[in-house]
Amino acid sequence: MRGAVSTGRPYRDPILLLTDSFFARIELSRYDHLHLPRGKYDRIHQRLTYARAVDQSLANDLAEQYLVSGRIASLWKEIFSVRTSFVNCYHFLQPLITVNYWKQEDREPVTISDKRFNELRQLYIDCFETLCRLIVLATAFERIILHRKLAVPNKKGSMTLDQFNQQPSAAKRDHIAKLSIAHLFIPVLDTEFRNGIGHHSAHFEQEDDVIIIYDNKDAGTVKPVVGYTEFCQKVLDLFAAFELAEIHHHDVHINLDGRFV
Repeated sequence: MRGAVSTGRPYRDPILLLTDSFFARIELSRYDHLHLPRGKYDRIHQRLTYARAVDQSLANDLAEQYLVSGRIASLWKEIFSVRTSFVNCYHFLQPLITVNYWKQEDREPVTISDKRFNELRQLYIDCFETLCRLIVLATAFERIILHRKLAVPNKKGSMTLDQFNQQPSAAKRDHIAKLSIAHLFIPVLDTEFRNGIGHHSAHFEQEDDVIIIYDNKDAGTVKPVVGYTEFCQKVLDLFAAFELAEIHHHDVHINLDGRFV
């Protein structure tokens, strides 16, 4: 069961129940509201099924690696944290989510009036970093399909999943860009924007309704501004991709019979 914690007895934290209930409702409408067409969801499940058909023993090895290393539990804590943050920020984004219910041709432009840049910035950063760690799992399944191995290629030959997990986010993006599922994640993995929005001087400028972001590589110079509502849409698009990538973690957790230890 999603959210179960293996302690030798049933355990359900009240906050966990709240977020599970929230995401159970989202599960029914996520395809429209979070820009997750059914085809994208089915594509991930197709690849997971394909990987197990190619080499079930490697899929089991992958699950065991994540269990023994503790990453299955630590990654779940990150997933839970991101989802909890999204629940807390939901009403800041609700106008965009509501509009997304309608077909594109029936929508009218929306401007978010409740400006909560600091909260949404933190959600964006946390979601981005967790998504990049989930991409390690996605890459592993793709490696099983393509090469029947878990090692990830690099300039020196190959690296383990542990080593790949420790790579910076930009390196993970470069690897996923070469895979058949790249189109599901690459559009939201803008490392320059993530670094700019994470700069300590990035801020919301009320007069022009824009976000001022900075270039970390160029002595903190100002980059092109981003409209506040556009930034909110970026948060939603990133969270939608995060939910898609989380399916890989859920699949591994199911493979482990719901165990964390």
